Amino acid sequence: MTNRWFNPEELQQMSLPTMDKVVELIEAKDYMQALSLCRDVKKEWSFLHRLMAESFVALIDFVEKEFEDISPKILVYVYERVWKHAFKEINDDGRREAAKFILKSWLELNVHPSNLLHHDTFTLELVKELTQPKLDRVVLDSITIKPDIEVIKNCIKSKHEWGLLHDLLVESIAACLTFIGDSVGEENVGFALKKMTEKVWKVPMQKMETLDRKQIAMALAATWRAHSTGGVGNEPGKFTIIEDDEKITYELEPCGSGQRLWRQGIENPDKKYGFTEKEHFWSFNRSDFPYYCSHCTYMNEIMPIEWTGEPIYPLDPPTSPDHPCKWYFYKNKDDVPERFYERYGYQKGRVEIPNSQGSKQ
Repeated sequence: MTNRWFNPEELQQMSLPTMDKVVELIEAKDYMQALSLCRDVKKEWSFLHRLMAESFVALIDFVEKEFEDISPKILVYVYERVWKHAFKEINDDGRREAAKFILKSWLELNVHPSNLLHHDTFTLELVKELTQPKLDRVVLDSITIKPDIEVIKNCIKSKHEWGLLHDLLVESIAACLTFIGDSVGEENVGFALKKMTEKVWKVPMQKMETLDRKQIAMALAATWRAHSTGGVGNEPGKFTIIEDDEKITYELEPCGSGQRLWRQGIENPDKKYGFTEKEHFWSFNRSDFPYYCSHCTYMNEIMPIEWTGEPIYPLDPPTSPDHPCKWYFYKNKDDVPERFYERYGYQKGRVEIPNSQGSKQ
């Protein structure tokens, strides 16, 4: 008996940018449905935005707590690598307009990239405020009131706004991990990732576990729509969803965060983010693997196994920046293959945490 949750059309629709569907509905003059979907965009972005902002600040807090002697340097490092250059050298007109809108909103808070370090620290409240997308609200308020062409223009600009803010957070996390690896050794990158995951992911994952399995599969698709930033920007994220009787496969090519960063920044000396020099269990036992992408070991597999006994989204990471990253969601937890446990030293059905979870040296 076939055990399918979705038909092919539903799978295709789940991978399409939600704001593009809003534009289609506006063009078809279906304004009520456009309003409904625009609210869905807000939910998709809000969940991911909160998770990334909290992850960034958690890494700053980790350095301040564990390595007090170098903690004053991390903000300067992230500022110089990421925030100082955040909205420069933008060639796309839509993206340039979105950048102007972001900077204007920052100035209203008395914040500009040039004076950011005058703030005491990257507090969670400040980071959330600075990276919170606002143009989706403009779109919501203008549907049914403004001319369609103006609303559609704001829809497109809102994708660029979220794309810029999303990439700012991705690069901030990557810069923090690079700083940690360069300053105190890459073994502490694993330690930092573990602490970050414990701090920001346990509660959301526990809430996720209360949902029906089909709902979780749909929620992951929504997260990847947000991570793909509407398919805009340099090396835009995109993904396809494949279903068989056993599982849902999310094939990311490229992943909207780490793999895009891998493709964009590896040769840029000003933004060359860290890669492992040695093989670590937290880097999928691979050397020359991006620090940023290594967070998936803890978030998808190691910590969920420790907390619940099973990985939530086991995956096969890309073998290079040009190969797809594949995430899996098994309809029945018992069907998760043993290999996703064994690569960390776990036994399926018998969770034993390895002693080498990373430690301060």
